Formats: sequence, structure tokens, C-alpha cells
Amino acid sequence: MKTKNRHLSARSLFLARMVFSASALAPAMACAIDWSGTTGPFTTASNWTGGVVPSATTANILNGGTATITTGNTIGITGFNLGGHAGTGIVTQDGGAVTATKLALGGDNSAGGTGQGTYTMTGGTVNTTGSGFDGEMWVGSRGGTGTLAMSGNATITVSEFIAIGRDGASGSVTIGGTAELKNTVRSVGIGVASPGFSSTVTVKESGKLSSADELYVGWLINSTNEGILHVEDSGTVNVVNGLVVGRNSGKGIMTVSDSATINVGGYLVVGADGGSIADMTVNDNATLNITNMVWVSQNGATGTLTLNGGTTISHPGLNNDATGAGVAFRGPSGTLNLNGGVLETCGFNKTGAIAVVNFNGTTIKANGVTNTGSWFNNFGEADLFALAGGLKFDTNNNDVFISQFIGGAGGVTKSGLGTLVLTQGGYEGETVVNAGTLELSNTSLLPTGTVRIAQTGAVLKLGHNSVDSVDRLFIGGVQKPAGTYGAVGNEYGDIELAQLSGTGSLEVLSGPGSNTYQNWIGANAPATGFTPDSDNDGIPNGVEHVLGTNPNTPSRGLVAVTSTATSATFKHSLNPSLASDVTPSYQWSTNLVEWKASGATNTSGTTATITPSAPVAGEVTVTISITGGPAGKLFGRLAATQAP
Repeated sequence: MKTKNRHLSARSLFLARMVFSASALAPAMACAIDWSGTTGPFTTASNWTGGVVPSATTANILNGGTATITTGNTIGITGFNLGGHAGTGIVTQDGGAVTATKLALGGDNSAGGTGQGTYTMTGGTVNTTGSGFDGEMWVGSRGGTGTLAMSGNATITVSEFIAIGRDGASGSVTIGGTAELKNTVRSVGIGVASPGFSSTVTVKESGKLSSADELYVGWLINSTNEGILHVEDSGTVNVVNGLVVGRNSGKGIMTVSDSATINVGGYLVVGADGGSIADMTVNDNATLNITNMVWVSQNGATGTLTLNGGTTISHPGLNNDATGAGVAFRGPSGTLNLNGGVLETCGFNKTGAIAVVNFNGTTIKANGVTNTGSWFNNFGEADLFALAGGLKFDTNNNDVFISQFIGGAGGVTKSGLGTLVLTQGGYEGETVVNAGTLELSNTSLLPTGTVRIAQTGAVLKLGHNSVDSVDRLFIGGVQKPAGTYGAVGNEYGDIELAQLSGTGSLEVLSGPGSNTYQNWIGANAPATGFTPDSDNDGIPNGVEHVLGTNPNTPSRGLVAVTSTATSATFKHSLNPSLASDVTPSYQWSTNLVEWKASGATNTSGTTATITPSAPVAGEVTVTISITGGPAGKLFGRLAATQAP
């Protein structure tokens, strides 16, 4: 691949462009020696046409058969071509040392190739010594298909560009054992200018992929050019400068799982330059060490980064972002899904059009703060969402300010020394303070909510002169009585609590034993009674309490009903603060007359089980399944009983 401006510095990472020359020719092969098509040792003269083992010349394995390289073999050649333009070539190596100026597996530099090259290494070394275009390594080129499988202690060392699937081709690389594929000077590309093709690299076990410059996953042309990188087990990827998933209109997919490690000396960019599409996922106990920033979408790209687990560490990149943030959204559409694990960063900056951050269980650990004073610099009121897993924030001895409204049904959990200041709130779930100080600048808690504060080392600061109302308050896991609480020495006569500070008050509506149905219905006048249906919507008041709906306003009840020949499924909302004297239950029927509990058998001999899910964002999914007897019509209902 003939290039200009291929070597990009960290500062110019996303400004340079690569130029391809379709007319570039492969190195001259006038002195090339061809494999005979047999299967046997590379070093046996009779296995080569002319009876001469290639030395200081090009070795072509293009016409079938397999060349074997083993311990004790020392091979020095110029070009090493497997498959070529339209042939087939296979090499297996379990030891020995190969030195070649250039290595090409499947295809050459002429368009329309169909060659297939396969290299299987379980040991030994391959080193390429060529310079520029004549020193590159290709796994699949210009219509060809290349396959490289490395295991054991095999090592391939290349100083020029490594392309996995280039210019209309597909390549597949697997690096396992303790094997390593490394570039000592230039970059590595996976899926390069190959529309309609997909190329994949899998780094597994204790294998390594190393780039002395940059690594591109899905690069150039359009989004049908797909590059895929999977790093799993204890695999490692080392990149001296930038790692870019989806660049210059290409499509990139990357997953990091198990105990894998990604080390990046520059930036991690998920979606770079116009038209690119990028999707990166981090799972399990994986670790991402990013020396500079993480960019989610940049210059016209669409990027999605999902953290399901592991630890991702980012740092400021002041050369490109003066705010000092560690994560930036710089393109038209970026999404960050925080579902688990830990994200260490010093803040977020938004300069693009759309930035969505979904808090769903990842712990955000502050390793510094931005220069602007706002943790989410330039973010809007509809950019931040607390989903079921909630916003978990470890201030790590820093003071952090979040000025935006946080939507969603999830809660906020504060840990670590330092202070987290929420100026608007907005979330609907629980408020938990395990360590440090959580400060609410304005009244934002809901009367249906719950506050939990650790016994020692944790403070909820009500930084306003008003009253926040919640349903329940727990200190050190023990529920406090109903009443109005304030800081020690407060001027309002509130019940003093060492775990509260500030000038505001906290009104607690329910205490131990006070969370009764009678109190709930009393707070929802004019509705009265347990069995009446005050709003005539077909749902008794007692069931309205279980659903958490208003008994004076018609509601939907059970929704999203679906069925099969032997099952039925429905959903319903669930009151997060059920009264202590109310018990919900589910029943099934085949005729709306005879109702049975889960596991019971009716008079027709039909047996059914009822399985409710755990609440997700305040909603329960219930499945009724016929497990015996005749199947016919199937109905379900939610019931409620009140203790005397």
C-alpha cells in the first residue's frame, strides 16, 4: 500500500489523510522462486521449481501444498508471498527464524485478485526488513483472502505498515498463546479501504498486538468497510499513539473482555471523521489505560462506547481540549453507556451536536477536575440519564459540580472522600451517600423517594433554605421515624442529625411501622377504602397502591400483554414503597371464574406457573406458563390483600 503522510504524530492524529495509489506495482519478482505444490520442508531444494531453495530472493507459494518451517531453520529471503494474485499457499512454522523484506498473505497489489494465503505459526520468528511500501505486511490484499494464526511463542516483527484486509480484501488474524504481532515503527490497520469486506483480529489467551504508532479498526471509503478487533482472555493490545475505532468513513467494532488489557499512549477515539460508524464495548475485568483523552464521536462520525465492566482510565489532552476533561464528545452523535465497571476520568466536554450519557451502574471515579468548574462542560438538560443501575460517583477526594438536570428512573450513589454537588437533581430513584458529602443545591428529592446515609463518614448537605420531602430515611441501614430532620444546631427546631448539613430540612413521610395502607390512602383523598374503585377504572384502590398509581385518576393497570399457545406475559408498574400491611400476589385462570395461584391445578386439569421478574426501572414483567394439562385460553391478574 503506497502512502503519503502515513506516520501521524499524536498532535496531528486526526488531521492527516492517507492517499492510495492504485497504480503502484508490487516489487519485481524476476528472480522469484516458486513452490512446487507439494507438502514438505521449506528448506528442501526439491520442493522448489528449479531445485533451489530461495535465498536473498522472493519465495512464492502460490500453487497449493504446504511449506513447513521448523526449529533450526534459518531463512533469509526478499518477498514472501502466499497465494499471490490467484493461487493458494500455506505455510506452517513451529520454530526457526524467517527474515524477509515483505510478507503478503492472500492477494497482491493488482486489483481483482482471488489468492488465498494461510500462515500458521506455533513458534519461531518472522522479521520483515524492507522499507516503505516494499516492507509492509498484508493479510488479504486487493481481492485476496489472508489468514494468520499465531500461538505458542511465535513472533512477527514488522517495521512498516501492517494491513489486515486492504484495498478490497478480507483478512483474519488470531494471536494466542504468548505470541505477538508487533510493528516497531509504523501503524496497524484492520479493515483498510475494503468496502463490502470485513476483516477481524482476535487477541486471546496471553497474545499481544503492538503498534509503535497508531491502530485503526475500520478505516476509509464507507461503512461497508468493516474492521473488527476482539481482545479477550489475558490478551494485550499496546499502542504508542492513537487507537481509533472507525475512521475516515469506515466501520469499526471492538470488544474487550475477560482480563484483557489495552494500553494507549495517545487518544482512544470511538468514531473519527465523516461518515464513520464505531461501536466499542468493554466487559468483565478488562483494563483500558488511556494516556490522553477518550473521544466518543469526532468530526462527523457516529460513535458508541459501552462499559459493561472492567476499568477504563482516561486523562486530559490539553493540546486538543483546553477544558482539562478526560472524555469528550466532538462529533454529531456520541453515546456513552455506563452499565458497569469503573470509569476514571477528570470530567466530560461536549463540542459536538449530540451527546448522550446513560448512567446504569458504572462507577465514575474522579481522577481530577475540569478547568471550567463544570464536570459535564457544555452538556444540555437532556443529555444525562440515570437508568435502573443509576449514577454511581466516587469523588476520590475531589469536589465535583454537576449543574445539569439528570433524567430517568435511576438513583444516585455517592462514595469516596470529597463533595459531589448536584444543582438540579431530577432523578427518580434512591439517594445513597456511602462516603463524603452529597450536596443538593436546590430542592430536588421526591416524596416517593428513599434516602440512605452511612452511619459515619457520610453527609447529605441540603444547600438551600427550603424543605426536601422523601418517603423514607435510613441511617446506617436503620430506618428513622417520620418527621422533619435538619443539621445539628439548625434554627428551625428540626430533629438533629449528624449525617445532615446545610440550611435545608428533610421531611420524612414514613417511618418504621408508619408505612401503612391507611396512611397512603389518607394522603390520596378523596379516594377511600381498600376494595373500592374510586376512579372507576376497573382497578381497586388496594391494587392501585401496589401499582403506585393515583386512585383518583384512571390508569392502565396491566400493559404490554402478549401471548403464545401456552403462555401469557404482561407488565405493570410497582410502588417502590409498598405499605407494610399490603401483600401483592398473582393469579391465573382459563375462564375468568376459577382463579388459581402459581403451581396450582384447576378443575379442568390445567396447571400453570407464574414468574415475575425483578423490577427494572420501576416495572415488573410477569410470565404465566401452562406446565400441564390442556392448553386453551389463559388469563392473569394482579391481586392485593390487606392485613387485618
